[in-house]
Amino acid sequence: MVPTRVTSVASPDSIAAFNEYIGVPISVTNEYSVTFSILDAHRPFVTANEFTWELFRPELQRQLKELDATANTSMRVSATLLELLPIGSGNVKEVSRALLLSPRTLQRRLESEGVTFQELLNQTRESLARHYLHRTAMTTTDIAFLLGYDEPSSFYRAFHAWTGITPEHARLAN
Repeated sequence: MVPTRVTSVASPDSIAAFNEYIGVPISVTNEYSVTFSILDAHRPFVTANEFTWELFRPELQRQLKELDATANTSMRVSATLLELLPIGSGNVKEVSRALLLSPRTLQRRLESEGVTFQELLNQTRESLARHYLHRTAMTTTDIAFLLGYDEPSSFYRAFHAWTGITPEHARLAN
């Protein structure tokens, strides 16, 4: 995987070596960024990313502690979504597999609790979006992809529907 663009706030000492290693010239701007093609963005993670995991771990562990043996299906689905969304998963089939249930059984159990899978997915996405906006410097585009949106505009519309404000306004309000 080769980035399509790399930016840095300062030029590295041996810029030629960095450019050769990375595969594209490094541009000096007011932020650090690495941009990949949309095809690369849809590739699954092949290896663990410790830095990313450290961003997610505190919130995930906090919510998993709240989940005990008496947790209902809704709580289990929400906890599973917290785990799956950042790695590009999170549909009903993947969640039911993680919970060792058939998709239909999962949906019946959720229905008996008065909630739908889509409602839980939206609640989890909103919670994660607020977490990322308030506690990280990630771009809204990166947040959109971490939440499983194919296009940032879909995330913007969803966030506005949930909160009545844009992601940028939510970040500034913090």
